Amino acid sequence: MLPPATNSGIPGGLSQNGRWLVLQRFDRQAQTMPSQSHFLMVDTSAMDVRRTVDLGGYFQFDAISNDGQRMFLIQYINGTDYHVRVYLMSAGALDPNFVVDKKEGGDAMNGLKLSGVASHDGQWLFSVYARANHGAFIHALNLDVGYAACLDLPGNGYADGDQSSLAWSLGMSPDGNHLYATNPAMGVVTEIFLKDFPTVGRTVHVGEPSHVWPAGSVVSVDGQTLVIAGSTGVVWLDTSTLTQKRHSLDTWTVRSLALSPDGTTLYVVNDRGAVAELSMAGGSVTATFDPNIAHPIALMRVEALA
Repeated sequence: MLPPATNSGIPGGLSQNGRWLVLQRFDRQAQTMPSQSHFLMVDTSAMDVRRTVDLGGYFQFDAISNDGQRMFLIQYINGTDYHVRVYLMSAGALDPNFVVDKKEGGDAMNGLKLSGVASHDGQWLFSVYARANHGAFIHALNLDVGYAACLDLPGNGYADGDQSSLAWSLGMSPDGNHLYATNPAMGVVTEIFLKDFPTVGRTVHVGEPSHVWPAGSVVSVDGQTLVIAGSTGVVWLDTSTLTQKRHSLDTWTVRSLALSPDGTTLYVVNDRGAVAELSMAGGSVTATFDPNIAHPIALMRVEALA
């Protein structure tokens, strides 16, 4: 099966360049973690299996490098504690060393993965994790060299009943220099600078707290506008100041956002499964769709017509 890319179950498994696809399955007994993990690496150019990987224990796919030589896995020790491991295709084995944050050493990490986004060149995978007793963080994984950096986000853990830490999602600017972590449940946006090395920039309160699911965010083609879910509807922010430019769909509770390939059209799904089409230039609603036979929960991607 396709490995999940988000906590909501949206599938992933592709390298950033689309050349490699990884499938996974597990051997498990009821009420226990899997005892065996199995992976197939598929060359999408020929649609044939290039490598079969079988490992003892519970490993979840995390990423694969663009050259197909390194597959990154999450090795779970228990339900939330884990190590990041690298399977080296040339050696046909796991690297004996863990992937660690150089500042924090080799202790086991802890968290619940919510979502992730890769840099445009495939060098980095940025994943946001929620933690029970601490605030969420971004795990920045270098896929070329095999090291990590952890970037703390504001807020508290979810163990005390505060579910807002589970609402983080990530969006990247078209030039690849800025990553935006958005949390509609907290009403905040945190900007991450990526040009030289991932570092946390400013955190700005952009509205009243709202629903508790991660709705995602999109950045305009020119990089000047960030669109996020608000307490209601969608909010356009000026990326230079992170202040509001406009607001649309006032009566909607937004669940998911996606941008057309040419960057001119925004698509929005609400909590009832209705879909709206909006102009990115002016924020006006150009069409709405109400699917009576299904109930979509998220937009995976938008493709241009051939």
